[in-house]
Amino acid sequence: MKKISFILTVVFSGLFFLPGHSQPKAGFKAGMNVASLSSFEGSYRLGIHAGFFASIKLDKQWRFQPEILYSAEGQHYSFEGKNRTLALGYAQLPLMIRYLPAEKFYLEFGPQPGFLIQASSSGEDINKLNVKRSFSNNQFALNAGAGVQINKRMSFYGRYHFGLTDVTSGDIVDHSRVILVGLSMQFK
Repeated sequence: MKKISFILTVVFSGLFFLPGHSQPKAGFKAGMNVASLSSFEGSYRLGIHAGFFASIKLDKQWRFQPEILYSAEGQHYSFEGKNRTLALGYAQLPLMIRYLPAEKFYLEFGPQPGFLIQASSSGEDINKLNVKRSFSNNQFALNAGAGVQINKRMSFYGRYHFGLTDVTSGDIVDHSRVILVGLSMQFK
């Protein structure tokens, strides 16, 4: 956790001292996740994501937007005929590049490191079990999405998170797949 705090402090502190660019505009974003793992059989898990961002204008059509998000992910699955839910909680650091082809519309893409905060499994036959040892502490993904500005401070967005690294620590390879939909609010 100290490593994450240090990285965030350096990144976000440095953003406010970039020469030649406008001052970053900070904000809050939150929404819903539809998440699954590539090798699990079962159905997706609905979750939430929420966090903060800083938007830095590079020129008229390009922005750099680092973010810090909490994301609730996982999967519903069946084990020995019993329904269970795998709940994974991540601190994620999307580093998004935005392109604005039109005044109120943007496309975005970028890498995303993630750090596992918690992992649990629960179901009909078991209480909540801590399964964090069965999962990798880190993951890396690519994001692509689009958004529409509702007004100067608020946007509606959708994003797809494509996991590139194995999130499990066992023999089976699982990649995260997450659809995010939400609202972002820029501070004044």
